[in-house]
Amino acid sequence: MIKNKDPMKLSFFLLLLLTSTLSWSKTYTIKKGHHSSSGIHSGLFVSSELSIKVKFDKSAYYTTKLPANQWAINKLFGFSDCFNHHHTNSARFGWRYLNSKLELMAYNYVKKQRWEEKIGDLKIDQWHDMKIKMDGSNYLFTFAGKTLKMPRGCSSKRANGYKLYPYFGGQETAPHDITIQIE
Repeated sequence: MIKNKDPMKLSFFLLLLLTSTLSWSKTYTIKKGHHSSSGIHSGLFVSSELSIKVKFDKSAYYTTKLPANQWAINKLFGFSDCFNHHHTNSARFGWRYLNSKLELMAYNYVKKQRWEEKIGDLKIDQWHDMKIKMDGSNYLFTFAGKTLKMPRGCSSKRANGYKLYPYFGGQETAPHDITIQIE
């Protein structure tokens, strides 16, 4: 029989485990003036890959107050890794509306250093398949038949962290309600 001397730690772990089984399938709305969508944003992520489908509508088109912020990458989905905070080690897809195109970006942190690279363009009102896979000390970002290899902060076979959800901006908040469907 296993005895736990700290019931609070056990309760917290069980809550994270329960929420980690919740489905990604959802419509996320980032409200005007906010960075994050509302709702529960938690859950452990322990896996060798993450595959999802994403659909944007016209609400993904926006103009920032400061023109330089149009280049900022909004976060779509992903996970922290290597048992670290997401600004230390993580992988996720990001997006931005730039030059009249909705761009998809591979976006990650490796030992607090940020990496980013465009992987393709997204179409409005169309489902898009995306995948992030662990490959030793690299991440493989796959979209529309293209795979980008980016560095990783550890080399375990699985990611070990927590889920990351849609987030608008960096410096600026959403200029209007933005809706994203993820399954």
